[in-house]
Amino acid sequence: MKTSSSIRWILACLLVIGLYLSVFPVSATIFTKEVSNLTEPELYELTNGTAPTEVKEPVYFLYDPECGSCAPAHEYLQAYLEQHPDVNVEMLSLSEGTEGKDKYDELKAAFHREKVYIPVMYIGPIALETSHDIEANFEDVYRWYTQ
Repeated sequence: MKTSSSIRWILACLLVIGLYLSVFPVSATIFTKEVSNLTEPELYELTNGTAPTEVKEPVYFLYDPECGSCAPAHEYLQAYLEQHPDVNVEMLSLSEGTEGKDKYDELKAAFHREKVYIPVMYIGPIALETSHDIEANFEDVYRWYTQ
């Protein structure tokens, strides 16, 4: 009897977790100025093509030092930039002064987004949200954009 009730309890927990995940989707996205979300394969295809020829805008990393999900991307970028001093990324905190918040609002409007989650990195016409997307794609997108 005890085993049967344990199995039911586990199944009930799995059902609740499944329902929770289906109702609250993950917000991580890769998006462009054209308002379209990109999958990683679409990003790969885009960044293996010709880079934009317009005047290159600075690369921005927007984060909040108190944001737990920002920490991995911030640490990754700090280490990367120490190893690659020729790479130029403006790291702007949203909680220290108004510069970060102003740039956040400006870029959110330029990319036609109602919501943008942090951490977020803007590399020309491409934005990467979440630490995972930044760590997985920054180097390739940056190389493509600055070629």
